[in-house]
Order: sequence, then C-alpha cells, then structure tokens
Amino acid sequence: MPSAHSRHRFLQSFALLATVACASAQPSSTLTDLGVRPGFTSAVASAVNDL
Repeated sequence: MPSAHSRHRFLQSFALLATVACASAQPSSTLTDLGVRPGFTSAVASAVNDL
C-alpha cells in the first residue's frame, strides 16, 4: 500500500504538470482588427459567430 508521503508527492507532481499544461496551451482562435470604414469613428460587430 502506498504511503501518505508518496501519494502527496504524486499529487504535487500532477498539480505541477497540470499547471504547466494550462500555461502553455495555445489559443484556439484568433482575432483580427479590421478597423473602421473611411469616414466613420466607430464600428460594431454583429453575427460574429454565425457559421
């Protein structure tokens, strides 16, 4: 039967690996700013996620 120390060590290792995996995850999407149309001072996006 594993000792409490070895279980604790395993959980520490797992937590460290999970943190590193989350920190190094790549974004799953990109954002491109197209700016505003000539003569306008603002722009509003609608139906951004319509596929």
